[in-house]
Amino acid sequence: MNIINWNIRGVKSNGASERLDRLVRMHNVSLVILQEPFLPADQLEDYKNIIGFDYAASNKNSKIWFLWKNNLECTIINNSKQEITLKISHNGQTCWITGVYAKSTIVRRRKLWNRIRRIKNYVNGPWAIMGDFNSILGAAEKKGGVPYNLNKSTDFRTCMDDTGMTDLGFTGYPFTWCNGRGRSKESAKGLTELWQMKNG
Repeated sequence: MNIINWNIRGVKSNGASERLDRLVRMHNVSLVILQEPFLPADQLEDYKNIIGFDYAASNKNSKIWFLWKNNLECTIINNSKQEITLKISHNGQTCWITGVYAKSTIVRRRKLWNRIRRIKNYVNGPWAIMGDFNSILGAAEKKGGVPYNLNKSTDFRTCMDDTGMTDLGFTGYPFTWCNGRGRSKESAKGLTELWQMKNG
């Protein structure tokens, strides 16, 4: 089962849907998780049809969308403003996937960490938690700006310990976005295209 998780920052922005469609076809993707689609939930069904998926679900504030094909059997087991969790059956096997789009403040994220701890109580098998946590585990995950305060990661680290989460790491570029500060628009665009070629 191949999965795409993408903080898309607008499904209608800069050819995002075309890139997503290309990646889905290239990698035979059965499940897509999108953060920040920038569309209300009542437009999810139309979007699902446009990119050729069979089913879709949104979290409570439409910040996270799940789209999946009919080779998967998915059941929503939890849905809140910062996550949505599905139980997924495929080829006789079952797993759980939580899509996350965390709030931007430490205090508001604590609701997410506590919810993840509760979800752990009824997950019985492989469980992946993916998305935008708006929190990092250490200074190496931040580039530029003011020095990172490790105390900001305490709640995230504690939640990982409490639930047995493991960071699976990554391949490719450590920073996959650029807001253009400190470089021209042209070089920022070039960086984006290079990342797409390497990862797409």
